Amino acid sequence: MRRKNVNKLLAAILAVIMLMCCACSTKKDKETRSYNDKPNEKIASNLNYLGGVGAIKVNEYGTIYDDSGVYIKPTVSSLLYRIDENGEASVACGDVTCTHSDTKCNAYSSVGSNSNYFIFNDELYMGYNEVNISSDGTSDTTGKILRIDGNERKEVFTNSVPDDMDSELRAEATKEISETKTYNSNYILLIGDTHNYILNQNFEIIYCFMDLGKVCKALIVGDRLYYINNLFELVEVDLRSKKQSIIVEHKKEKISDFAIDESEKMLYYATFDAKIYKRKLSEVKSAGEYLFKGSFLMDLYGDTLYAGKKIYNIKTGEIRDCDEFLESSYGYAVTKNAQYMIMGGEEEGTEEKLTVYIMKNGKIIQKKEIQ
Repeated sequence: MRRKNVNKLLAAILAVIMLMCCACSTKKDKETRSYNDKPNEKIASNLNYLGGVGAIKVNEYGTIYDDSGVYIKPTVSSLLYRIDENGEASVACGDVTCTHSDTKCNAYSSVGSNSNYFIFNDELYMGYNEVNISSDGTSDTTGKILRIDGNERKEVFTNSVPDDMDSELRAEATKEISETKTYNSNYILLIGDTHNYILNQNFEIIYCFMDLGKVCKALIVGDRLYYINNLFELVEVDLRSKKQSIIVEHKKEKISDFAIDESEKMLYYATFDAKIYKRKLSEVKSAGEYLFKGSFLMDLYGDTLYAGKKIYNIKTGEIRDCDEFLESSYGYAVTKNAQYMIMGGEEEGTEEKLTVYIMKNGKIIQKKEIQ
């Protein structure tokens, strides 16, 4: 009798352990989902939906990546590419039988549609522009956001013209989307030709701004939106209260670009005469400290500030020469240690050859053509 009771007790303990293991496994799968939840016999079991290895993730710069590389969608190509650490490019599709020629392929989108991929709430999305041609030959373009789930694409947002837009501006307004970014936040920044939106997690419009300047620079840090307006002032918007304030208004020079070190609450900005400044975000009345002359464009990746042919280490204050950052690329991806850019090469026939460039520590270390 005692032996039977012991056996029953052991069986019960074993069942509890198995249930705990299953629960842990389920939780882990949810945390590291790799967009391969729906079985597809044409995709190897160790690959995700984009043909790479490991879970698909996004970093603070908006770059999509997994264990096998970063992902870039060139504006002149219909395909999304995966770039490994050696600069080798491959189409981001795990189906070995796929022709990559229609929307059944995760990596395919129309050329010239300004489509870009992004991850939001652990889901893969694509922003793109749909062109509709009417019977009289006129065309209308509407920006949309699609959720990509395996081979299925579901529309979750359609761009529209703001109701309160001035009648004169409305006559020239478009519904095109130029760019969609999340900056690893709880919001989506949607940049358009004539108006710009901030969307919440339900893809609802919570903020609209129409005074984005020609430099078209905006970013989200936490619950705050920052952008350069059409008067070349740096604007800060609290997305919870919708309170807007001017935090940099340079009296002598026009602001051309900016970057924010969130950990130190430090602002870096450039002017059109290529002067680089820094100051605390909170010191609104101060122009800040002049650092060096670099470029009217700048980028902050990790501890390194890139400005033309100069790089600045924000921790040590060291300034040194570097290769020029390729701002006019067809597409780029960024990590803390490297920048990946796709540029146009020499023309061959009717298609322009594309080339991958990799920059590390301010130097271009790799250059490979996409085959």
